[in-house]
Amino acid sequence: MTINPTSIDAMLSERYKPDEPGAAVIVCQEGAIVFRKGYGLANLELNVPIEPHMVFRIGSVTKQFTAVAILLLYEEGKLDLQEPLERFLPDYPTRGKTITVEHLLTHSSGIRSYTDMPEWMPLMRKDLKVEELIALFKDQPMDFEPGERWQYNNSGYILLGAILEKVSGITVQRRFSPVEVDVKTDKPLPAERQAIELEASALERYAGKYELAPGVVFTILFREGKGFAQMTGQPEIEIFAEKPGWFFAKVVDAQIEIKEDDLGAVSGLVIHQGGNDLPAKKVG
Repeated sequence: MTINPTSIDAMLSERYKPDEPGAAVIVCQEGAIVFRKGYGLANLELNVPIEPHMVFRIGSVTKQFTAVAILLLYEEGKLDLQEPLERFLPDYPTRGKTITVEHLLTHSSGIRSYTDMPEWMPLMRKDLKVEELIALFKDQPMDFEPGERWQYNNSGYILLGAILEKVSGITVQRRFSPVEVDVKTDKPLPAERQAIELEASALERYAGKYELAPGVVFTILFREGKGFAQMTGQPEIEIFAEKPGWFFAKVVDAQIEIKEDDLGAVSGLVIHQGGNDLPAKKVG
């Protein structure tokens, strides 16, 4: 079968308008990339176009990787699908119920899904650890008896991730070889960014308001030793210092570079996101 990139481009250009939300598209044939392009906008407010290399939050698509990782452990004889949850997480309160690995895999555990809880909404943009997520729902009442019926459940897959880490000693991200991912995507995995602590006096130099465009202000502030950033009309997110004058976010793939003038005073910043560089002037 011959793939016609021109036909693909024409079809997607009609579907995704340049001034609307879009998509990054890749088409592979026999292990080779034959088409790769971005369509539409990644950020409507700042008019940032989608580039083909941009990173997207893929949500529950990660469940299939978690499930395969668990089944690989089963094939290796390191766990059994009928084993109870408490064998791996002895402190989890099962209330005398037998909740198996299979129940978690098949959305039939009866455990309350944390995304159905009102407490989850204010937390959904925070970068929570696995144990913090589990603490959010573990004391909630069961929705039904394990195995009684099917009900889509996000809590079950958080627990499967914890089981994976406990049994294998690695996270689901590392269960799949970075070399294999590199071959399939034609792009190496980025190194994980490491946060450092800066003196309070250094942090205060960077605090303030930065204008990206008329009416669009990017605010940086610090509270109790933690950094936060907020764009006009958007929620506040936590930022982390990677080095003096350079910060990064965890909830989105974005970095903030602080700019100084010839006298060493902070004059502005540049937001690096999705292959784009967005300059802003300090205004307050």
